[in-house]
Amino acid sequence: MGLGKYEYRPDTASPLVSSDAYFAYGGAASVGYEVLPHLLLGVALQAIYNVEEKSPQVWTGAVHEYDVMARVAYIYPVVENIDVYAEVLPGYSLISNTAGSAGLVVAFGAGFAMDLTDRFFVNVGGGYQMGFQKWSNGATSLETRTRYVRMALGGGVKFF
Repeated sequence: MGLGKYEYRPDTASPLVSSDAYFAYGGAASVGYEVLPHLLLGVALQAIYNVEEKSPQVWTGAVHEYDVMARVAYIYPVVENIDVYAEVLPGYSLISNTAGSAGLVVAFGAGFAMDLTDRFFVNVGGGYQMGFQKWSNGATSLETRTRYVRMALGGGVKFF
């Protein structure tokens, strides 16, 4: 996750603070099923580490973000062993800061996948992710938002 933005509201009277975020890294796993030709529906789990602003007003240290997302992808075969894809991933996000900010997250992406064998493949992709997390104690609601350019390099297994 590069070129990130970290936004938050320190208290209810303050304006939204927006600053650049450090490069964040993480891992993800997804499972999908082809419901129609070329259309996949699935679930993606993601963990992002080093979620932190570069120039904090109040230093809190790096936190983690955990996302559970639905995955809707359209795959188009270019040649026999290479497919291009576009995906939308709406879901729910939790930031492990002291407030426990949580809320909606949505990601968009595109990339290509190449079959190595009948069952194994590799993929390269990129996209953009926006988080709309909030913290609330009933009377007070504070916002925390994350924005990242997504980069993915991975591999997988097809279960026919």
